[in-house]
Amino acid sequence: MPKQVTPQQLAALFKDIRGALTEEAREASREAAKVVQQRIKAEAPRGPTGRLKRAVEFGTFKDRLTKPVGSFVRVSARIAPHALIVEFGARGGRMPANAFFRRGFNASKKKAEAILTRGAGKGFDQAVK
Repeated sequence: MPKQVTPQQLAALFKDIRGALTEEAREASREAAKVVQQRIKAEAPRGPTGRLKRAVEFGTFKDRLTKPVGSFVRVSARIAPHALIVEFGARGGRMPANAFFRRGFNASKKKAEAILTRGAGKGFDQAVK
C-alpha cells in the first residue's frame, strides 16, 4: 500500500524541488551568459581606445528578495555610448553597420542553450534524489 503524504509534506517536497532547480538554473544562466559575453567581445571591433570591447558585460537579474533569477549580456552605454552606431551603422551610409553583438550572440547561442539544458537537467536530478 502506498505511503500517505499530507498536503504539508507535499508542499515542502515541491519547495525543495523548486529550490534545487532554481539554484542549478541560476548557475547555468551565469555560465551561459559568460560564454555569450566572451564571444561578443571577440566579435567587437577594436578601436583606438578599446572601450567597445570593455563595455561588453554580463549581469544578473534579481527578484524582490535580491536572489539572482537570471543573467544577461549588454553593452554599457556609459563606457561605450557609440555601441549602437557601430552595431546598426549611421544614417546615409556614413558608417556601415558592424553587427558584432548579433554575430556574437548567434555564434554562441547553441553552446549557451546546451549549458542551460545541462543545468536544468542537473537541477532536476538533484531535486528528485
